[in-house]
Parts: sequence; structure tokens; C-alpha cells
Amino acid sequence: GSGVLLRQRLPQSELKRPRMLPIRIRAQWRSTTARLTFFFGVLFTTAVVALLGFIYWRTTIYLELQAESALEATLRNYVHLERDDLDDQIEYAIVHDARHIAMLGLFNAGREPIAGDLRYIPKELHADGNFYRISYDAALRHTLINVQRESGVYPIATAPNGKQVAGVALMRLQLLKSGEWLIVGRDVTQMRETQRAIENALLG
Repeated sequence: GSGVLLRQRLPQSELKRPRMLPIRIRAQWRSTTARLTFFFGVLFTTAVVALLGFIYWRTTIYLELQAESALEATLRNYVHLERDDLDDQIEYAIVHDARHIAMLGLFNAGREPIAGDLRYIPKELHADGNFYRISYDAALRHTLINVQRESGVYPIATAPNGKQVAGVALMRLQLLKSGEWLIVGRDVTQMRETQRAIENALLG
């Protein structure tokens, strides 16, 4: 009757209840959190892939440089040999290559084979001082090379199953002062398979 509105007392449970954010603000917060999570997830994944790609690139370059350096040293050694010793040195290197990765060939001026385990000079190979990566098959590399040793005839350049080795080779062709052609190379099939496995892992 006095016209004064008394403040209604709230139940004790209502006083302890926390204030709830408006629905719009809560939805916006959830949306922002999701976006940030997605952004940092993509950023992290990109950084990991970039790091693995860099490691793959550096490893590939290193392996190729190592292979080229070894072949370069072999070539220098053969070029400075006396001509009468060259054939024997090539056959000796092939015989003592336990992993069967050496690919060597000596050819006359007419490009006919003289020594080594190569039957012909690949058409993709040029005597320009560069190394070439060449796919080869049974037509290029001998299945067996019979070299007379103290223990008898020794077979080499065969796969574990006895079949002809085929794959990818790193090669260089050199024209000798005698007018003959020399190929120094090595099988890099296993290295290529390793590179492909890393590529597949990176690409998913």
C-alpha cells in the first residue's frame, strides 16, 4: 500500500549459479577456437613436411655427389694407366666388386667392346664430361663374365637368382687418347628405390 516495490529475494541456488554467456558469444568462441586449432594444425603439418622434404633433398644430393666422386676417382685412375694395364685393371675391378654395382666398359674406336661387363655404349651417353643416369636392361650388361683366376673361372654381374641384373645406372663416357672409349659407372637402382620410398612417404 505504500507504493514502494520491495526487491524480490532470489533462492539461494539461483544466487550461486554462474552467469551464462549469450548463445551467440559461445558459438563465436567455439568457431574461433576451431579455426585456430585448424590453422596451427596445418602450419605444423606443413613445417614437418617441409623439414622432411629438405632432409630428403639433402640426402639425395649427398648420395649422388658421393657416387659421382667415386666414379670420378676411378676414371682418373684408369686414364693415367698404361694402355697395356687398362684391360686387366677393369676386369680386376669387376671381379672384386662384391656388391656387383660396378659397371665398366672399354671399347675400341669403332665402339666395339674390348673389356668390361658392358656390351655397347648407350646412345644416351655422351663424352661431354657429365654423368648420366641411364635405365638399362639385359641387353646392356653381361649376365656372366668369365675371368680366369687362380681358383678358376669366376662368374660375376649376376643377380641373386642367377638372372641378368637390370635397373638404373650412373655413367660417364670418356674418350681416351688412344681413340678408344671408356665407360665408368655403377648401378644405383637401390639408391633410386630408397629415394622413391621416401617420396611416397612424403606424398602419402
